[in-house]
Amino acid sequence: AIVMACNIRHHLSVPGILRAARKADSMVMLELAKSEASYTGVTYENLPGVAMAVSSLLGDGIVFGLHMDHYAVKSPADRDRAMKAIPDALARGWTSVAIDASHNPDWENLSFTRDVALVIPPFIGLEAEVGEIRGGDVLTTVPEAEYFVGGLNSWGVFPDFLAVSNGSKHGTYDSASGESEGIDLERTGEIADAVARFGCTIAQHGISGTPLDKVGRFRAYGIRKGNVGTLWQNIVFGL
Repeated sequence: AIVMACNIRHHLSVPGILRAARKADSMVMLELAKSEASYTGVTYENLPGVAMAVSSLLGDGIVFGLHMDHYAVKSPADRDRAMKAIPDALARGWTSVAIDASHNPDWENLSFTRDVALVIPPFIGLEAEVGEIRGGDVLTTVPEAEYFVGGLNSWGVFPDFLAVSNGSKHGTYDSASGESEGIDLERTGEIADAVARFGCTIAQHGISGTPLDKVGRFRAYGIRKGNVGTLWQNIVFGL
């Protein structure tokens, strides 16, 4: 199965997503990226309370998690701030974290991710990223993924999910300029097979705009978490 992870860029998204999860008899993840927390009005401080209040109003019984998406770490200063901010958010009810140091060279990515992960309790879900997600120009390789996840394991850090650069991008694809969705499922499957021995599966970012029949094949390529957000951002922000 694949868990749907929904980026919450407006509190009005929460009731609809939780109602849909109940209707589908499915768990769901509500997530917020570090960058989104700076411009949407949804924050790591207020989303847990909103989600719990909506769940209560709907009669509870809906199984959901709260995921800190793309917590970017681009420098030692970012790392130091993250090591204080993330535990504070976890105390508010967040249940998993995606440490994203993929903007850095491989060794810095590994060391920054390791440092931050070591302050996160082992019962909290952990996602890491190798290969910056920016479209189809550069794909994460199998050796990069093995180096990254295996290196984290050697320091006692065991990510549940690995995000990779496999041809997706965040946001809307501009078909007018010839841009099209290009998730490389073959490469994704190769990476998934390689990191499976580390107890790690794939988190797919940038699904909005992907044909639904292709999304339906994700599970066959080791993808176990799917991030979506642009669709309801456009609807809610438009309203």
